Amino acid sequence: MLIVVTGAGGFIGSQLCSWFTAAGHEVIAAARSAAPAQGLISFSPGSAAFLAALGRQPDVLVHAAGASHVAESFADPPRDFRDNTTLYLDVLDAVRQHAPRCRVVLLSSAAVYGNPPAQPAGEATAPAPISPYGHHKLMAEQLGQMYHALFGVRTCAVRIFSAYGRGLRRQVVYDAIRLLQSASPERPAVFRGTGSEARDFIHVEDIVRGVLSVIEGGAWTGEAYNLASGVSTTIAELTVVVRSMLGGTATAAFDGMASRGYPLVWQADISRIRQLGFAPAWTLERGIADIVDHWADDHRLPA
Repeated sequence: MLIVVTGAGGFIGSQLCSWFTAAGHEVIAAARSAAPAQGLISFSPGSAAFLAALGRQPDVLVHAAGASHVAESFADPPRDFRDNTTLYLDVLDAVRQHAPRCRVVLLSSAAVYGNPPAQPAGEATAPAPISPYGHHKLMAEQLGQMYHALFGVRTCAVRIFSAYGRGLRRQVVYDAIRLLQSASPERPAVFRGTGSEARDFIHVEDIVRGVLSVIEGGAWTGEAYNLASGVSTTIAELTVVVRSMLGGTATAAFDGMASRGYPLVWQADISRIRQLGFAPAWTLERGIADIVDHWADDHRLPA
């Protein structure tokens, strides 16, 4: 297949490009900061390079571009709206005009659920976002549904839960490793919340495999697929795993404060994507061990 990946310079987008290429597909990698030496074309929906890519009539476009910061979406809602909603609208319309047979996958977020009333949350759970970021991702999904219903563009969305893996230098898994490395029994690492908050962590390689499953077996009628491990882990449990991998005597403490816009508990029902042949390959323990084992190399400054 010929596959266009937007946001190809990002954490998930770069992994998608590597895996698609390794699988024998031709990839057009598009990023806002074009770097021809790295094989990246300039990405904005109206740019000559992007329109030329669509002119080649790609089989699939995976939209991995956009903002992914809940806190920043509160600080600057219009910017988050532009990055997550308006941008996707422009992509969909460019596909409608220039590559109408191209299938479009939106990388969405579990943030559309907010705090689900029951766990695990399935795709039929009513969305109830609690942040501008969650609202804007939901709006993007609805745009995909509209473009399918009214213009025949084949679309779907994958709702990614708590992503982690080597190369992601933020969010809870990375922060836990970083903080606990420098903690001690006398100076514990302090985390936000009570420790009872829970996430459904999914390794980036499983995310790529899940997207591949959707590309190969999706219905392309504007539907959504949960992409997660299906396992809920509390933040307190996460710190125990990290401490065991670090092999030290670090301790963790919690400040009891809530973070605005973040859910209390997430666990995904992944039965819909399992029907496409997807099954998570990475346990949280294996994923954390992989990050810890490569920490020194991944953080070594260039010579």
